[in-house]
Amino acid sequence: MLCPHIRIGVAPFKTLYVLEEHLGLARGLVQCHACAATYLLELIDLVGNTRAYRVAEVDSAHAQATVRTLSRGSCDINRAEGEVQHLESRSSLLPVVVAMEGGLVTGLRQLNDLGELPLSQWRDLPCDGQWLAFARIGR
Repeated sequence: MLCPHIRIGVAPFKTLYVLEEHLGLARGLVQCHACAATYLLELIDLVGNTRAYRVAEVDSAHAQATVRTLSRGSCDINRAEGEVQHLESRSSLLPVVVAMEGGLVTGLRQLNDLGELPLSQWRDLPCDGQWLAFARIGR
């Protein structure tokens, strides 16, 4: 469940670890400044500096352990990918789209169900503003 601190007009997140970057956060672990709820944000739409993300709730202790492992590095080239896949498999995708610009939440939209949410990576999506417009319509 999305914590109540994530709302329009607020910059609620501290970035724990950037997993992928494209002129800003494309995929990464973040934590709510107020309550320390931890989330995996994944880019689904991008227009200019404004981004729309799907959100998965992540166990905070598991996220911290993954960040420690990733930060430490390994001689096994598959270990980091395996750690992230394990974290993703244990996370709970939420039926919500969050729009952000410069860390500030500019839109928030609850979906009827997870079936509405695109599961593809941002590179395979049109990134045409559709999800950004959807996120701004309501909360």
